Amino acid sequence: MNTATDSAQHKRPARITPQSLRERAISLHKQGKVAEALAGYQAYLSARPGDADIWTNLGAAYRQLKHYQLAISSYHRALQLKPHDAGILSNLGNALKDADRLEETIECHRRAVNALPDNAQFRFNLAVSLRDDNRNELAITELDTLLVTQPDNPHYQWDKALNLLALNRYQEAWPYYEARWRTG
Repeated sequence: MNTATDSAQHKRPARITPQSLRERAISLHKQGKVAEALAGYQAYLSARPGDADIWTNLGAAYRQLKHYQLAISSYHRALQLKPHDAGILSNLGNALKDADRLEETIECHRRAVNALPDNAQFRFNLAVSLRDDNRNELAITELDTLLVTQPDNPHYQWDKALNLLALNRYQEAWPYYEARWRTG
């Protein structure tokens, strides 16, 4: 009798736990297997609906697949669980922008900036959304705040140029306009 073979033959299959579902879904998402990750997130959330981080991941997966309303719904669920989470607010703002809901986009990005005023990405998201809504003066104000700490950032400079050009302030725009060559 070969005990190694016997124990392998009688070995139970790995038990599927909520934690293993969570880990597998995250792994699939990181591998770019978004549709498979969606199924994993949904299975996990049916067992553990109170996990705001996985609701956020679900929203991100839906957004990648351009299912914007489902992404928005997922982010709203995450916000019910973590109402002041700046990251969730910013992600929701991005999904709302994809769905062409600019007023709500701006509100989400503004709330994210209010929650974490030093987060440059949240403030830049707000500035871009303001520009998209033709609120160029407000966008410039946000960009100026960013340029205080990162005066050489080509993305901030370029966006400031776009806002200045939209306001017909050409002479002010030209020095910032040159940043277009450095935005990559």
